[in-house]
Amino acid sequence: MAQDNWRWCKDCSVLFYAGTTKGRCPGTGEPHNFEGSGNYSLVQSGGDQENWRWCKNCQVLHFEPSKGHCLITGDSDHSLEGSGNYHLTVTKGSTATTGTQSGWKWCKKCTGLWFSPAGGNRCSFGGKHVEEGSGDYVLNVS
Repeated sequence: MAQDNWRWCKDCSVLFYAGTTKGRCPGTGEPHNFEGSGNYSLVQSGGDQENWRWCKNCQVLHFEPSKGHCLITGDSDHSLEGSGNYHLTVTKGSTATTGTQSGWKWCKKCTGLWFSPAGGNRCSFGGKHVEEGSGDYVLNVS
């Protein structure tokens, strides 16, 4: 079963959950802005890579084995409390199909998932997101 209401922030490029609060964008200091975003859905089984988690504080999807940096709590790690275990698909050199979007990357600094082709690239750990070591993830979008 998929969970929808995941959105792209046009100011910092991260994927965040818009079903509760909008968190806070490191690009503006305001809530994440999903103007122009599609409605992304995530699954908790069947993807290539598991251990992607939702941070209840900043609302960002992040890779759990490397805790990252939550903007809301300052220098603290992202929270795992209340999160499901989301599974993402890696494109493996193929292109996205209808109803999907590729170009999503893992940030080495904040561990969040961000959309690399977008212009707003602001990491909660300061500066820009770093895609070094990341796969190319594909998400379902409507």
